Amino acid sequence: MVLIFLFFFVFGAIIGSFLNMLIYRLPRGAVLSKKRSYCPKCRHKLGFTDLIPLISFLMLGAKCRYCHEPISWRYFIVECLSAFLFVLIFSKYQSIINFELWIVLLLASVFLLIFFIDLETMIIPDVLLVIGSVLGGMYLFIRALGFNIQIFIWHIIWAL
Repeated sequence: MVLIFLFFFVFGAIIGSFLNMLIYRLPRGAVLSKKRSYCPKCRHKLGFTDLIPLISFLMLGAKCRYCHEPISWRYFIVECLSAFLFVLIFSKYQSIINFELWIVLLLASVFLLIFFIDLETMIIPDVLLVIGSVLGGMYLFIRALGFNIQIFIWHIIWAL
């Protein structure tokens, strides 16, 4: 059981790293670009070791490896929050085959995006409101119909 909690912690930190990229790029309209991650100050492309969630931030002393400018603590905070949220949410459901678990994890990720983008820019992108509404609707639909719908949905997913 400890390994699955560790898995969700690491998975949450990785998702948090992805969320950080979206928090930076979504308000700037650069989400769909295929550019690799880069330092927002010196624009140097980050190497693989610079992108390890939580660890690289601490190992680099919260500074860019290339220009030595400080890195915002937001990156570390989002990765930590995401990791702990994923563990907490999994601890409620205790099963990775629970469809509701995955919807709640996605919904929590959208809420983190909305919170931190709003905190930085005082803008909430419409696309996040639509995605959050759809996920919230799916969650309510599954809760209203009970467990049988989960079995049905998993059969559809596995059939694809």
